[in-house]
Amino acid sequence: MSVVDISERSFEPLVLDRSTVMPVVVDFWAPWCAPCLALTPLLEAATAALSGEVVLGKVDIDLCPALWKRYEVRTVPAVKAFRNREVVAEFTGAQTPDAVRRFFEELVAGHARA
Repeated sequence: MSVVDISERSFEPLVLDRSTVMPVVVDFWAPWCAPCLALTPLLEAATAALSGEVVLGKVDIDLCPALWKRYEVRTVPAVKAFRNREVVAEFTGAQTPDAVRRFFEELVAGHARA
């Protein structure tokens, strides 16, 4: 369960509740967004590299308008990291593989220190 599709109904248990145990990265994306589609494999690779230490949740903004409004997503891709039910880090737009890897590694290291 390291990569999961998130709906408005499943957000609370799969993201907020889960973030009290381990970091959860949420990718707010859309199927019509080319940068989103380019970012997906980088997010999935970073998640796989940290197997068991982080969960990646994918939120299709077209299917979950309440979530993108709640988290003030103004552009996609928007990536938000949750720890203890709160957003602790985020970025928007396309990123390099190294930037994505560092984002995940810093998140997991911060969780270990917390």
